[in-house]
Amino acid sequence: MLKLAKVKAELYSSGIDVIDEIEVEYENGQTSTYKSDDLFLADPAIDKEESLSNWLANIHWNTAEELKVELFDSTTFAIDLNHLQDNTNNAKQRGNVIEMSTFETVKAGLYGYGLDTIDEIEVEYEDGQSVKYVLDDALEADPEASVEDSILGWLHQVDWDNVVEVSVETHDDDKYKIDLGLEDGEEDSEDEEDSEDEDDDDDYDADENEEDEVEEEEEGQ
Repeated sequence: MLKLAKVKAELYSSGIDVIDEIEVEYENGQTSTYKSDDLFLADPAIDKEESLSNWLANIHWNTAEELKVELFDSTTFAIDLNHLQDNTNNAKQRGNVIEMSTFETVKAGLYGYGLDTIDEIEVEYEDGQSVKYVLDDALEADPEASVEDSILGWLHQVDWDNVVEVSVETHDDDKYKIDLGLEDGEEDSEDEEDSEDEDDDDDYDADENEEDEVEEEEEGQ
């Protein structure tokens, strides 16, 4: 379901560990509320991610209109379910988001595109090594696992501290990369090097012009 995938992307981009309460409002004015402490205390064996995922799965998304979120620091924001954008950076744009880890960034990206569209995920490390998730192989190895559990289980095994690139291929053979926020620094570094090279060239040209002027003066004398 597109709405569910987009909502999960929004929530992951805010960081699910900082979410205290969620309220869903339906077209008929009815509401449904998720309270982190209540649900977690009701079943201490379940983790926050599974608790939230189970609650979201029971929402009737076809008639849901708005979702309101409150964080533990009392920050609140709303997600308009009728105007969800096609990107996963809305929480960052609101300015109400903590710095996301690479792991959370990738999860938000995958939920944003839709887990049910994913065929392969390839993760590349700093040393050039890479690991790949192939949906068919994973489900064949564990037929009882859902697509979501299979993908999230694999993501938990990745060494995210050393990841530099994540590529995804869909069932329709579309390919895309998830922005990990690592390129800005590299681009700035390249720009600085280019700028330094240009400065060196300018200095070299200036020196040549000075030498030419001196030679012309000597010839004139």
